[in-house]
Amino acid sequence: MLKRYSEQEMLDYWKGRLGISVSPAVAGYRDRTALDRKILDEVDLWYEEMLQSAPFDKVPVSDMAEAVSCRRLTDNSVEIALPEEAVRMVALRLQDWDADEVECYSQYSDTARLQRNRLTRATVDDPAVISRPGVLEVHGLEPEEEEEEGTAGETALWHRPYVKKLQMVTRPAKGTYVLDPVLLRRSELRVH
Repeated sequence: MLKRYSEQEMLDYWKGRLGISVSPAVAGYRDRTALDRKILDEVDLWYEEMLQSAPFDKVPVSDMAEAVSCRRLTDNSVEIALPEEAVRMVALRLQDWDADEVECYSQYSDTARLQRNRLTRATVDDPAVISRPGVLEVHGLEPEEEEEEGTAGETALWHRPYVKKLQMVTRPAKGTYVLDPVLLRRSELRVH
């Protein structure tokens, strides 16, 4: 079960784990000291790593299908622009697909290179999702013809595929940490 923590709760938790305590008799003990800021910086780095690598059931996941926009790249691919809070893909389904696509490849992977060639690129039956910063490239759409030219002589926009489902690990608002407490118990924080 996911739990929401504030910055102060995380700071108190990690200070306790690190064996750091401050006497309440010291004036300004609740003020953020340089050590507190350093610990919070390390907590932010640790939390970002958890968002990138922890199991999906241990971090916040949201359906962002309504919050994204698509544009055609080629006759069989689209680019989905992601909101800033999107971290990594959990599952994607477009209108033409029979199942969710859950595999997401790096832009430097062999799968990404295969998309450059018409003979090796993805198909509707075996789509490929390539992750780039702030964008998902989705390959494996049915090729379609461009619509007829408009009255002004400009070619109309291609049909934009309907994103039925896009589940993403999401980053909560700054100063908030949402995660399963088991991640806290099993993790270590090293303050350099």
